[in-house]
Amino acid sequence: MRKISLFFVIFIFVFISNVLAEDITLTLDEAISIALRDNRNVLMSANEITKAKAQINEAWSKMLPSLTVNVDRDRTGNLTDKPYSTTEISAGLKQNIFQSGRIYNAIKQNEYNKQVKQALYDKERIEIVLNVKKAFCTLMLSEYFLDLNSKVLKNTKMHLDFVKARYEKGQASQLDIENVTASLDNAKKVYEASLNQVEASKQLLRNLLYLKESVGITIIGKFTYTPKEVMFDKALVRALGQRPEIKQYEAKTKADEHALNIAKAGNLPSVDLTLDSYSGTRFITTTGIATKWKNYNVLGLTFNWPIFDGFATKAKIEQAIVDLKQTQMFKEKTVQDIVLELRNAYLALKSSISSLDSAESDVKFYRSNLVSVKKKYKEGIASLLDMDDAGLKYKLSMFNKQQALYDYIVAKSSLDKAEGSM
Repeated sequence: MRKISLFFVIFIFVFISNVLAEDITLTLDEAISIALRDNRNVLMSANEITKAKAQINEAWSKMLPSLTVNVDRDRTGNLTDKPYSTTEISAGLKQNIFQSGRIYNAIKQNEYNKQVKQALYDKERIEIVLNVKKAFCTLMLSEYFLDLNSKVLKNTKMHLDFVKARYEKGQASQLDIENVTASLDNAKKVYEASLNQVEASKQLLRNLLYLKESVGITIIGKFTYTPKEVMFDKALVRALGQRPEIKQYEAKTKADEHALNIAKAGNLPSVDLTLDSYSGTRFITTTGIATKWKNYNVLGLTFNWPIFDGFATKAKIEQAIVDLKQTQMFKEKTVQDIVLELRNAYLALKSSISSLDSAESDVKFYRSNLVSVKKKYKEGIASLLDMDDAGLKYKLSMFNKQQALYDYIVAKSSLDKAEGSM
């Protein structure tokens, strides 16, 4: 019975482990969708937009009247022969008539602050898309590199077998065997390193997608190249028109301007209309009883003008001016940074296109060489090892092309990000 129980425990453990183990197959578009859906920075930025909308509603609430109701019930003892109670109910209605632009500027300030939050949200999304593209393409390239190293390892083993066969015939020395053996050891180390690189690339992608470490990732995709002429001047115009950072500081400048107007209104007058209504019972000492309910209303117009506030308004104005100037300087610096970022991405793209053309020429050469060696092999002129060497050279040229395509895609994605597009 114990053996049977132990068997079932092991079976259940293995079954649960297999159920909990997750595998996911992703395309680039699917990876980007998951990242935009689950990334915490994006979600927090979206919450900031929601908060900014609520702040706009709060600012608008100052335009509406406010109503306050108060109920006061008192009981007094030991003052008269009998304890007595009094009740008073009051309601106050207040409407802002004139606030020297405070309410209007507060509304506009919060509206522009919402645009700032929207720009920060867009910035997070663009950066996430670029990071996911880089991680996805890095994983693709590392898998290509692993495949190449697998072929190198196989080819090196074939060379070692060939040298050993020649050694047995007296056509190679022990030193030749040692040299090839050392090459084989290096090939094994590089292969192991490429395995680790694949796993590290998968872990990076998992982190960006907020996936558990137990999730196995399989990607589907290939590097593609669509020739497209890119002009720096046009790219710069697009960047200055749609980069979220530019929109952020433009909106921040407007918000700071309205904040300055709010500060200036600190010592300007305000007018409020009030209507207070009272109803209640009162105690009359001459009769010693509480009166019946009495009602009365008070309509008032309040004019308030803070003539002197200890220079508080002056200090607030100075602070607002500094904030505005700093925002303008940040905008100027951001424009310079964007121009530099765009130029670097543009030059990297041009360089990658040149490298891609060179890699394509090598692929054509080694493809022709492989076809020629295969023909010689069929004719008995070349050996199987010669054909494997030619195949490995062709495989290496293909990897170099994939590397060039990777550089192109990363550079193109960086240029898209620099332009403010996804």
